[in-house]
Amino acid sequence: MCSDDWWDYRQKHSLGENWIYALCRDKSSGQLCCSVLDPSSARQGCWKFLPGFPPRCANRNGMGFGVIGKKLYLLGGCCWSEEVIDEVYSYDVPANSWSDVASMPSARYFL
Repeated sequence: MCSDDWWDYRQKHSLGENWIYALCRDKSSGQLCCSVLDPSSARQGCWKFLPGFPPRCANRNGMGFGVIGKKLYLLGGCCWSEEVIDEVYSYDVPANSWSDVASMPSARYFL
């Protein structure tokens, strides 16, 4: 992900955002967390946890996520104690914060 070929491809196709996001599950606690890698930083290969991950999402399965502009979105999911969920959360990169956003019209998981 830090190779010149990868970087050249992204520039050629106008893929300006160079951060890579990963939704991960901690092996010991089973809790979800979100990490980010900035391959252009001085500390290449150093993953960072995004602060303030929404606690209601920590034990969910099947959440979808995507990035639009400078925002990361977590969508839906389910938990063994809950039905499928319609909630959506957004991480604003410049503000370095999470917020609730409008729910999906119908609950979804594994999307």
